[in-house]
Amino acid sequence: MKLKQRINPEIVSKLTDAIFVGRLVNEDDITGTPIPGSVYSIDGIYEHVQFHIKCLSPIPDEISRLFSYQNKIITGSTRSKNNSKVKCMDEL
Repeated sequence: MKLKQRINPEIVSKLTDAIFVGRLVNEDDITGTPIPGSVYSIDGIYEHVQFHIKCLSPIPDEISRLFSYQNKIITGSTRSKNNSKVKCMDEL
C-alpha cells in the first residue's frame, strides 16, 4: 500500500501492537489496478515473492487518510530484512 506521506512515529509505535485480519486478494479486488495477481514471483524463480492482502479489519482514520488508494490492499514481500531464512529439509 502506497502512502502519501510518512507515518508519524507515535502512530508507528501504536501499530507495533496492532493486529489486522486480511485475506489474499481475488480477481474482483484487483480489477482496474496494476496488480497482476494475488501472489507472484518478483525475480522469476520464486525466491522473492510478492503478495497482496485485502485488509478486512477496520483501519484507523489517522492511518487510512495517509493511503494513496482507499482499496485496503496491503502489499507484502518475502524480500525483507525482517524475514528470517528458513532452512529446507535437505539443509538440516
